[in-house]
Amino acid sequence: QIEEYVRAYSRPGAFHRGIEYYRTRIRDAEDNRELFDKKGALSMPVLWIGGGKSGGAWVGKQMEQVATNLSGRIIPDAGDWLPQECPDEIAKTLIAFWRGASAPFRDKVAGVAPDE
Repeated sequence: QIEEYVRAYSRPGAFHRGIEYYRTRIRDAEDNRELFDKKGALSMPVLWIGGGKSGGAWVGKQMEQVATNLSGRIIPDAGDWLPQECPDEIAKTLIAFWRGASAPFRDKVAGVAPDE
């Protein structure tokens, strides 16, 4: 796997784009706070997933502040890179969430038909 990261980040501009997420976090938090103040907590189904080896419960605690219809899961043996560390568990969790979500939400999820 490390070879793929080296390949991807060796392309011109890739590292800069990869760290933009961190550079914009303060502005993102300000934008999110402004939206929350205007519209209130999210009422649609929201799923959080955290790794047990990386403070996964913290993710859920953060989401409790902004969502009222919340589901969550900690994957005990995972760290920060959930899709790379446990892709099958992530896929199973997402499919279960989408199947159990309300019909309007579920119908909008690409690739998961409501009746599956």
